[in-house]
Amino acid sequence: MKNIVTSGSASKITHINYAFGNVQGGKCTIGDAYADYDKAYTANQSVDGVADTWDQPLRGNFNQLRKLKKAYPNIKVLWSFGGWTWSGGFGQDRAEPGRLRPVLLRPGRGPALGRRLRRHRPGLGVPERLRSHL
Repeated sequence: MKNIVTSGSASKITHINYAFGNVQGGKCTIGDAYADYDKAYTANQSVDGVADTWDQPLRGNFNQLRKLKKAYPNIKVLWSFGGWTWSGGFGQDRAEPGRLRPVLLRPGRGPALGRRLRRHRPGLGVPERLRSHL
């Protein structure tokens, strides 16, 4: 993500489509837990040039997106669910219409990724230890 800043793109873009979250049992869930909130970024990789620490509660792409949004509040982050291999759970939504709607159809309900995750956390599978940091 640092390249979004160093290339000058961050001041020109309005939206980032973050892919992918998984859909399991008709619920939106974390797709890749390590990449999403556990991977430690070095100072050279980090959006703000500050390395993640071992005891930092939130790391990974979610933290980098949070840092990016802090520096460029105009950027909206949309979280895509499904993809080629993670679309199987969408069928269960048909049995219970509207189950996925709050996450999928209301991406602009707040400028920060964290606020959307907090609002929808029961179905996202975000570990309890990370919820207050999103």
